[in-house]
Amino acid sequence: MIKNIALLICCLQLVQAVSAQEEENSRIQLEQWTEQQEKEIEQDDIMLEWEQLERRPVPISKLTTEQLILFGLTTLQLQSFQEYVRLFGFPTEKYELQAIPYWDIGLIKKILPYLDFSPTSGLNPGKINAWKEGDHQLMIRTSRVLEKSKGFQRDSTGKSNYTGSPQRLFFRYTYQLDRSVWLGISMEKDAGERFGRKGTIPADFTGFHIFLKGKKIIKALALGDYTINAGQGLVVWQGMAFGKGADGAGIFRQGPILKPYRSAGEINFFRGTAMHMAKGKWESVTWLSKKNRSATLQYEQETPVSFSSIAESGYHRSATELAARNKLKELVAGTVLRFQRKSFRISLNNLVQQFSVPWLPKEEPYNLHYFRGRKSSHHSLDYSFGKKQFFLFGEIAKGGKGWGTIHGIIASVDPKIDWSMVYRNFRPGYHAYYANALAEQAAIRNEEGIYSSWQIRPGPEWKLHFYVDFFRFPWLRFRTDAPSLGREGRLQIQWEKRRSWLIYGVFRSQSKMENLSELNSNSVVPVVQQNLRLHIQKTYGKQWLFSTRLDQVWFKKTSVRQKGWGLYADTKFQFPGIGWQLAGRLHWFKTDGYTSRIYAYERDLLYSYSIPAFFDHGWRYYLQWQGKFKQKILGSTTIKWWLRWSKTTYTNKDSSGSGWDEIQDSGRSEWKFQLLFDW
Repeated sequence: MIKNIALLICCLQLVQAVSAQEEENSRIQLEQWTEQQEKEIEQDDIMLEWEQLERRPVPISKLTTEQLILFGLTTLQLQSFQEYVRLFGFPTEKYELQAIPYWDIGLIKKILPYLDFSPTSGLNPGKINAWKEGDHQLMIRTSRVLEKSKGFQRDSTGKSNYTGSPQRLFFRYTYQLDRSVWLGISMEKDAGERFGRKGTIPADFTGFHIFLKGKKIIKALALGDYTINAGQGLVVWQGMAFGKGADGAGIFRQGPILKPYRSAGEINFFRGTAMHMAKGKWESVTWLSKKNRSATLQYEQETPVSFSSIAESGYHRSATELAARNKLKELVAGTVLRFQRKSFRISLNNLVQQFSVPWLPKEEPYNLHYFRGRKSSHHSLDYSFGKKQFFLFGEIAKGGKGWGTIHGIIASVDPKIDWSMVYRNFRPGYHAYYANALAEQAAIRNEEGIYSSWQIRPGPEWKLHFYVDFFRFPWLRFRTDAPSLGREGRLQIQWEKRRSWLIYGVFRSQSKMENLSELNSNSVVPVVQQNLRLHIQKTYGKQWLFSTRLDQVWFKKTSVRQKGWGLYADTKFQFPGIGWQLAGRLHWFKTDGYTSRIYAYERDLLYSYSIPAFFDHGWRYYLQWQGKFKQKILGSTTIKWWLRWSKTTYTNKDSSGSGWDEIQDSGRSEWKFQLLFDW
């Protein structure tokens, strides 16, 4: 009784809103991911899981580590929860969460709306109507750029380079029953692709998944599309994973090994079957995948003999792109064998990848150590161990002609100070196509580095985070004709007054080496880029949010210097009582070129991302209206809608884009519309 009274008194403090910095940190990480990869984010599994939690809070007795990861818990907070459950069992009431070490008031307030503490939570164990008790969702999304690019313009014969319409379409139906049964189908057509024609029936990309969870030895069974996440990503990691982020939490890869794949991306997933088994302290995952990939094949006497690269854009618009569609066959098989006892975990990971013809990249000095062949094998051993405020992790892998290794430590050296350090070494000959580990480059090879980060909380409203990363590339790289060095540092200072203000400033400096010119040359010079950001956000009650941001970037390469500016004002208003929301932004930018570009996250349709790169001179604005209502004609169905309009206008040029995507106009306008039916 005394314990419960004490917990109740402590938790009476839970009247503050969830930190706005959590959402802002996610946006910063998405911007950095987009800058490194230079492509759109198409994975929306995390958003789908958030949406499910909002519709059906998870019973506290069924709360898993995978679900807690969604809330952005640190490694030490996850470890503390697991140890608490092992010693005392699952919490029986919300006030008991305060007793878990490293769980602060802000975190508890954040996750409480998604937890169900009622004793009868979940489905009744008796006979159920699976169709009625399950959650159904149907989503229809369409968008279009109004200005015609070169690819859609007809030539003198009346034909255009792109064979399809300029609309982009995405359809998805999903069904879920008590977090134990998932099934769904999705279809997607990019702008310029054909729909409902020969070779693309019914759409250019069609995905499907059936995912079943069990309670005995077989823990999960996947049919169709799924993803695999193993170790620290040296062999395979297909889920979203961040690296050198805003708070250092992304340095340790964590998440379920096997998950259903439901997104619109056409590349980073497996298609086939997979099984997750567990008994006692042991568990294993085995999978087999077979699918077609897009690649330009080389022929000898009409017989395919090799390919030089895999097309990862997902576009099949022109005759050339269509000719490469699904020409390459890929077979992947793998296993994960894991042993876990308390906070110690060790896993053995294996993956074999085989193509229908050999992979033979064009021979260049920088790709001397690249994998060449038809079949490759990958093996790794990963581990993690936690003890009180310390957590160790790492992975050692063999792939291609080299080794890769990564080791790290996360520590809470003081209640107000967190520290982490990671060492990585990927030899030039290391190869793992599906690898996604903490690194400076997108490709996991030819890199050695050491990263260290500190997070300091000097007061309840202040937070300071900084990291440094020193790295080197032992062999040549694309546009760098010599081994080279680099470094990166980032400092972020923030002040937050809950329910009211959020102010933070960021300074980032990065230095790498590149060739002096685009010509064949062994002379490399340092390239320095520095970024400065000031962000101010003000919340008025529960309805109104206003923010403004100033970005500046400096670029230097010998005598070549560029700089850029960006300034925006952003607002969001929630209409009380009717379920409507209006959002908008006005963004001014002025940079000396693409090298000094600035990335900025924008609000978009649910399950969609917008992180454009701003360069040259101009303005951009967007307006978004969304809402929802319930109706009883089709049963208890909730209908949600999103309508978005955006336009970018350049003031220093009369065209944008390049190649077949070039638009001969100073503006680029786009509308998006989405309908979501939940029942």
